[in-house]
Amino acid sequence: MPSPANRIWTLMARKLNHEISVDELQELEQLLRQHPDEHYAVEIITEQWEQSTNRNTADLEKSFGKLWDAIETREFNQLTTAPPEPFIPQRNYSLKKLVWLCLAAASVIGIGIFVVNLLSDNAAQKTAYITPNEITTKYGSKTKLLLPDSTQVWLNSGSKLTYNNNYGKKLREVKLTGEAYFDVVKNPDKPFIIHTERMDIKVLGTAFNVKCYPGEKQVETSLIRGSIEVTLKSRQSEKIILKPNEKLILTNDEYSRSSANNKKQAGKTNRERVAEALVSIMPVTYDNADKEIIETAWVHNKLVFNKERFEDLALRMERWYGVSISFKDDRLRNNRITGTFENETVQQALQALQYTTRFKYTIDKNEIILFR
Repeated sequence: MPSPANRIWTLMARKLNHEISVDELQELEQLLRQHPDEHYAVEIITEQWEQSTNRNTADLEKSFGKLWDAIETREFNQLTTAPPEPFIPQRNYSLKKLVWLCLAAASVIGIGIFVVNLLSDNAAQKTAYITPNEITTKYGSKTKLLLPDSTQVWLNSGSKLTYNNNYGKKLREVKLTGEAYFDVVKNPDKPFIIHTERMDIKVLGTAFNVKCYPGEKQVETSLIRGSIEVTLKSRQSEKIILKPNEKLILTNDEYSRSSANNKKQAGKTNRERVAEALVSIMPVTYDNADKEIIETAWVHNKLVFNKERFEDLALRMERWYGVSISFKDDRLRNNRITGTFENETVQQALQALQYTTRFKYTIDKNEIILFR
């Protein structure tokens, strides 16, 4: 029986060649959800494939061939994954074999960000998520990466992590948009600093989660072990120290105050409103079923929600499944829902939600409409 990784590459080859069935597409979706580490390599290959206007051209073979050449000539001392047996380099390969070869290459490089630079001869054609120091995940995908100092980062869907070429020389600084879980290698001489839109987080060596999606009402950081120092952009003089299993939540006043009070705030600038954002520190949340920490369950490929507003859950499901969800009936937005999704497709997830919440839905490709 083939390993899950090999099965993913088999199904990806069939998908790229338009040979995949509906059942196989569902199987591929479930496998990728079970093995998020494979997402990054899959996205690289898929992007390169989609950018090629003529898939039978010599340029396409040259571009993919360069990836394999890079792998053959580089030293991968820290990589433990070798190309699977069926994927032996061949110079005169058919298009289908080329797909298999490149998927094998993807499994070798894993998170080898330095290699993906070779995927395109034209730097202007590179998309954001295959540049050397910027990693982006699309909706419906997640990835795990290794920074130059061996710090591990799990990047959730719809997120972006960037760092400059000076990383690790004096400081270890990154910028995050979206959500990520960090397991930072301890180095007292070179603090690790995460910059987000509304707060900075400084650590020496620890594990924690940061959630800072643009436009969302709350920014969160949850500490699993070690300690972190949080500085709010609007209150530079304040330093907030978190202890293990504590969570800091920053909520804008526009979401937390009453409508009447908001009217009084209407004349204030954005800077003044952000300065009045509410800060709260509370324990992380555990799932009653398996005692797993809800804030970091996504790292283990679980979407866990506890008495969550349907509107907020729908936003998470959009990123989780790579879909768009809208409400035709506003009364559904405030329904509170508890549950866990792991291997379910988006349709299976919606059907499960119908057991606890009365609603109907329509699906048109990636567009989902909820109504009563």
